[in-house]
Amino acid sequence: MFAVFGKSYEKAREKALKKTSRFVGKGKNYRQLTDEEYQQALAENTEKLFQQMKPLVLSKEYSSPEICSQFIKLAEKQCYQGLAVKIKAPVQSTDKKGRLRVAAKWVNYVAGNDYTDASKNGGR
Repeated sequence: MFAVFGKSYEKAREKALKKTSRFVGKGKNYRQLTDEEYQQALAENTEKLFQQMKPLVLSKEYSSPEICSQFIKLAEKQCYQGLAVKIKAPVQSTDKKGRLRVAAKWVNYVAGNDYTDASKNGGR
């Protein structure tokens, strides 16, 4: 399965709305921000969160990377950034006791690679 990952300014704004306080100060200096001050603080927090954001799943899971490419063309017009196609492939890793584990994880898709062998898909 394939999906498109990237950064969404809308998601960063949603998170900033939750984290930005309408009040500032302590004790006698405690006051409510004016609408202009709040909008400025919200814009600053949104930009900060957007820069720190990890890529999120932006699309549904698709059966081919060509559909993801079409999604990317549409998403670029919507101002999404850092868009990449990833594939859910088996990845081999080890647990704390050194035993081998195989789990499905999202890895960057490269055309022509064989993703059926879990030991070659880059585990940790």
